[in-house]
Amino acid sequence: MTSLELKLLGGFQAQLSSGLTFALPTRKSRALLAYLALHPDKAQSREELVAVLWSERAERQGRNSLSQAITALRKGLAATTPSPLVIEVDSLTFDSATTKVDALTFEQLVTSGTPQDFERAEALYQGDLLAGIGVRDPVFEEWLVFEQGRLRGLAVGALTALLSYRVEQGQDDLLIATAQRLLKIDPLQEAAHRALMRCYAEQGQAGLALRQYQACAEVLKRELDVEPDEETVQLYHDVVRRRSTRVGDLLPDKPSIAVLAFDNLSGDPDQEYFADGIAEDIITALSKFRWFFVTARNSSFTYKGKSVDVKQVGEELGVRYVLEGSVRKVGSRVRISAQLINAATGNHVWAERYDRELTDIFEIQDQMTTTIVGTIEPELGDAERERAKRKPTNNLDAWDQYQRGLWHHYRFTEDDLEKAEQLFQSAIELDPGFSRAHANLAYVLLNRVSHGWSDAVAETLGRAMKAGRQAVSLDDKDAFAHMAAGRSLTLRGE
Repeated sequence: MTSLELKLLGGFQAQLSSGLTFALPTRKSRALLAYLALHPDKAQSREELVAVLWSERAERQGRNSLSQAITALRKGLAATTPSPLVIEVDSLTFDSATTKVDALTFEQLVTSGTPQDFERAEALYQGDLLAGIGVRDPVFEEWLVFEQGRLRGLAVGALTALLSYRVEQGQDDLLIATAQRLLKIDPLQEAAHRALMRCYAEQGQAGLALRQYQACAEVLKRELDVEPDEETVQLYHDVVRRRSTRVGDLLPDKPSIAVLAFDNLSGDPDQEYFADGIAEDIITALSKFRWFFVTARNSSFTYKGKSVDVKQVGEELGVRYVLEGSVRKVGSRVRISAQLINAATGNHVWAERYDRELTDIFEIQDQMTTTIVGTIEPELGDAERERAKRKPTNNLDAWDQYQRGLWHHYRFTEDDLEKAEQLFQSAIELDPGFSRAHANLAYVLLNRVSHGWSDAVAETLGRAMKAGRQAVSLDDKDAFAHMAAGRSLTLRGE
């Protein structure tokens, strides 16, 4: 007896018990087999099948298309004995006795309620039902979208229950894998973010816990325009407080900044929303810079209305820089002051005051946000390079190597470009997934060629092209990575 195994979660694959796979010639024949298999032991009339898969065709044309698909199935299933496909004059039935269907097994497992079955269900769920099958029939698509959502919901429920079990049993390594799997299916599962934060913190990896919080805050803001709930924010603060009081140990690998609520100095409570709006817009705008770690509003606004020590804020929020400011309205004019402070030292990095006519309050808000963010971004870059220069060379991580590389790169001397190349290469060795390090490696190699400081031009351009393409593959939303790859192509004459 040769049985059939259908894997429909994450795509479509048909495999015989002998180990051989067989292909069906058309998408519709694959969709027909899957649809029948997901309704096992139930006679499906030909009219119903035509209505599901060929709904936009005339009746006769649809029946002819169904007949062609049945013929393809007969040929494909010829090696199965007995055939699971029972063909009648007016109907088709899929016999489940000789066939395994992963989606059906998955449903049975998630309804059992045992951790062991949840584990098996987790292994079976490789993605959405019939992902990428590409059958463009509105009725079939409507059915498929509903089934995908239903099974995805079952997967989330099973993984959530399994995650709770892992927490209870203290299975940290398995917990991390389960939580990450759950977030891959549904990134909005805040409980999974919290579970990872707790686990990382307990393992002494507070940096990972902070980054997990940031990922949680970013996806909630982007998808739902909401902040993390109070339990998540409190956990974030607990993680920070449990860490060493040495600010340098508290920080994420990339530049970190908290934007505090701007003080309303106008004496007019109605201007409170304007002051808050300025700070909120700055948080949103800074979050778009992929090399920033920006504390979510829910965290930084906990200090609103309080007299705080910037060093304390840096320690509690795990940030290197703090931006604070004030808004004062006098008559028809508004004055906005802002200052960027190094939380570790308490020193000012930058400060500025802006005076504007208060004509359109929202236009002023947008204008001030753009101006302040446009000034802060390069100021932070300069501050990071200076900080990296002062750091002992035996205590450099990938970010510090990268910043030192930038400092040498921008001096544009032959010796400095050679040193910059070494530092970018070192940053890549420490963090192979650091897109900007690859992009700047490409750029420094290109500058060595364009200045005539390369003895092997073709080889250097080849290395630059490879680095630029790697940068794009790691972060295809980074314009600088595309620029580096594009300039490589230009100098290669492509």
